[in-house]
Amino acid sequence: MHLTGWGWRATLALWAIGGGAALLLWLPQACADRTADGDSLLPRARQFYRDPLAWQVTAFFGLESLIYNATATWLPSLFVAHGISQSSAGLLLATVNLTGMVTTFAIPVLAMRRPSQGSLVIATTTLIAASLVGLLVSPVGGALVWMVLIGLGQGAALGLGLSFILLRSTNPGHATELSAMAQTFGYLLSALGPVGLGVIYDLSGGWTWPLAVLLVLLVPSLATGLGASRNRCVLPRAGNAAGADAAASSR
Repeated sequence: MHLTGWGWRATLALWAIGGGAALLLWLPQACADRTADGDSLLPRARQFYRDPLAWQVTAFFGLESLIYNATATWLPSLFVAHGISQSSAGLLLATVNLTGMVTTFAIPVLAMRRPSQGSLVIATTTLIAASLVGLLVSPVGGALVWMVLIGLGQGAALGLGLSFILLRSTNPGHATELSAMAQTFGYLLSALGPVGLGVIYDLSGGWTWPLAVLLVLLVPSLATGLGASRNRCVLPRAGNAAGADAAASSR
């Protein structure tokens, strides 16, 4: 923005180039033939909507996405309000994404090696909570430390959210259904994050209440994460029935 002098609107519009390129790459996949039976898709999806574990996976995915979207949207504004330059605020936000890459790739490996992921959920929530408390106490002096912590925590949360979809599924069909459910409702929930945090900022006139609300949201995030981390699978009876049918046919 500073180099071109275009202003933030034109600079932001440049990112549409990446979206357009992704669309062109995806169109061949979207137009490919589908072998799945479309008539059986809706009844199977309804079964997932009645499964508490599926909703726990969905809620954890949505809450961690909400917290990430809210912080990614407003952290630069928070830093600028405390006297940090726009460029430095952008670099601090970039730190979140760079450090998050570490745990995004590492956490799924750790999650797959254990039957329950409760300890990983607790560690992830602790990292995010520590960063939010740090932003409340010393937003400028410890800014880099808080961004590293929130990056590690948010990366771990994303890795766990995606891992739960596979770990709580008994077969590829269940994983597909659970992925569609978790990401559809999860991202709809997460879309409220940037808007909601902005409304709270406008009403309170500062960043204390918005950060406090994010801390409160970590409570249901932790609860649903612990529920989703249990060594169980969605639709266990359906999975067992399918296995029994397969065994009977093989005889």
